[in-house]
Amino acid sequence: GVHVANVVVDGLIGSPGTRALPRARQNPDAVINPAKIAEAFWYLHTQDRSCWTHELQLTPFVAVPSH
Repeated sequence: GVHVANVVVDGLIGSPGTRALPRARQNPDAVINPAKIAEAFWYLHTQDRSCWTHELQLTPFVAVPSH
């Protein structure tokens, strides 16, 4: 009954330090909102055991997901 999942956070995580980076200032849509990361983990936590996610990749919409 233990739910184990691999979560890939594929991008900059929003914080004062990362938002100050030139890459983040040039393209703020490339920064992932940490509250939304938390929501994704909550989603995993509350999933019904009849349909578990085992891998989740979090990527900002402006980025091409890694393979």
